[in-house]
Amino acid sequence: MPAETARRYQDVINDTKLVKMEERRKYKIDRRNDFGFMPLFTDHVDPRYNINGNSIQKGFNQYAQWLHCIGNWGEEHSMCQKMRWYVEQAYPHEYYLEKQDQRKALGQYDHIIYYGNRPHKEFFPIYKPVKKNRKGAYEFWQDREFEPIWDSDAGNWKEHAPILHDIYVYGKKPVVDEE
Repeated sequence: MPAETARRYQDVINDTKLVKMEERRKYKIDRRNDFGFMPLFTDHVDPRYNINGNSIQKGFNQYAQWLHCIGNWGEEHSMCQKMRWYVEQAYPHEYYLEKQDQRKALGQYDHIIYYGNRPHKEFFPIYKPVKKNRKGAYEFWQDREFEPIWDSDAGNWKEHAPILHDIYVYGKKPVVDEE
């Protein structure tokens, strides 16, 4: 008797799943028409950690890639500088990066840095040389000059733009000259 009840229960579950799938197909949005064919993975998105969104694990993997690059190419190599940039972008908070740097200073990664060993058994190096023709995120940001366009004190509305201060803080209506 319990097996028959379990079979009926499973049939109900399967029927419910079919209904939900059909409803989902009915309301599905075809994103290819809106956005075109977008890449699933970019320079910042490692496919191994994109599925579950584990950004700390992704950051540690990038850190291990950087350490392996240092061990094989040297810290001054352009590939390793590029990988360090990715490490700084990958960690969600500076706290985790500081902890990894402390572990490196304590010598926990010496076998990677001095001998070029793999950090773990399944490790596969994915760092790449700096691109010349088809630039990635690193090359894009390195080509830019980030000079401030405005004065650093310009954020003080009360002093530099009293009219904006009156509009946003006191809610006064702007005076518009009609021509």
